[in-house]
Amino acid sequence: MERRSAGTSYEGVDSAVSCVITRFRVRSIFYLPLFYRFFVRVRRDTKKSINGLLKASFLFEGPRTFYTLSLWKDEASFLEFGKIYSHISAARLAFIFAERVDVDRLGSCASVWSAQFRLRALSHNLNWAGFDLRQALSEELRVPPEQIAKRPGERRAHAR
Repeated sequence: MERRSAGTSYEGVDSAVSCVITRFRVRSIFYLPLFYRFFVRVRRDTKKSINGLLKASFLFEGPRTFYTLSLWKDEASFLEFGKIYSHISAARLAFIFAERVDVDRLGSCASVWSAQFRLRALSHNLNWAGFDLRQALSEELRVPPEQIAKRPGERRAHAR
């Protein structure tokens, strides 16, 4: 692990872990419970079929806008996710129920976007109920969990 900068508490990691975030804005607040049910079903099916889903969450931005956030062990796991039937079905419905936004003079598109990021650095505060990111990274990086993104006091104690 290397420090990214003296002014931050982030520790650099050389990891294959990916973070995927997808934003949805639906036409009506009444679609929100439906999408939450889709999320639960897709997460359940994915955990049964793919070993690489580390964590997935459903996050609210506003009454008609929400995100799905997922952490994946590696790129291959995320690519397998694209084959999960419940995910394919939910994605199709997302484009039907999403709010339409004008993109240019040629027309409009669904208000859905997604981005994927590679995990490059971590803060020392890795608390997430029911999920131990240190343990997941420990297995991948083959280092003890306590060596991953140590708390500031831990860094000083080991430096002596």
